[in-house]
Amino acid sequence: MKDFAAQDFGRQRSAPPKVPMLPGLGRTALTLATMVLFIASWGWMPFYLAGDLREVQVSGNQILSAQALVSRLALGKEPIGWWGLDPYVLTEQLLKEPWVAQAKVKKTSSLGLMIEVVERTPMVYVKTRDQLFLMDENLVLLSLPDKQRFWELPVLTDPGLEEAKEGDRLDSAAVERALKLMKLLENDPVIPLSAVSEIVLTDPLNLKLITLPSGLEFRFGLGQFEEKLERLHRASADLHQRENRLAYVDLRHPKGLVIKRK
Repeated sequence: MKDFAAQDFGRQRSAPPKVPMLPGLGRTALTLATMVLFIASWGWMPFYLAGDLREVQVSGNQILSAQALVSRLALGKEPIGWWGLDPYVLTEQLLKEPWVAQAKVKKTSSLGLMIEVVERTPMVYVKTRDQLFLMDENLVLLSLPDKQRFWELPVLTDPGLEEAKEGDRLDSAAVERALKLMKLLENDPVIPLSAVSEIVLTDPLNLKLITLPSGLEFRFGLGQFEEKLERLHRASADLHQRENRLAYVDLRHPKGLVIKRK
């Protein structure tokens, strides 16, 4: 007969842990509730998206006001549906504004629009027979901004421009020559661009500069500006001493300078 130790009697084995389980009816109710919420949210979404435009945010503008940019979108005064707005079409409308170089329109989840623009940077004034514009490096004419803002820029004078208007591109050889010379003068030690008051295009065969503060005129002709500036640099010391007594300096002669006294 097998012997049993006393301690073996009365010992109970521990039961495995109980895992709480959701009753079948509870799981079904939770699933149904989730489905109802999902269907309700998607059922409500079309009504939300069909709502009217609520807001328009503008960023990147320094010259144009937010109101002026929004008016370019031709949204009208009446409420307009957000869903039917096409960001591509709205972007194209913004790009019709001459001051706008780049534009991007995005829809926001709050039934709004986000407008991001990059404006053109003027580099010279353009004076025609009876109008005054600004012009950027791409030769696009820009209207003067409504708010009082001024730039320390030279004036490009061309009385021959009679029918110029905002947004036109002055794609002419004379204007391109003037911009080329302006780039050369940006860091010039004798005629820095900051000292140029006026660039005159009246004579189609001769580009002329009027400088500050004495009003001295420099005649550059049609090209070879680098060589002409080198000749001017070599004579700059002498010219500086007589600057107030000179009417103009003609750089068109290949072997030197022609100086006209007042």
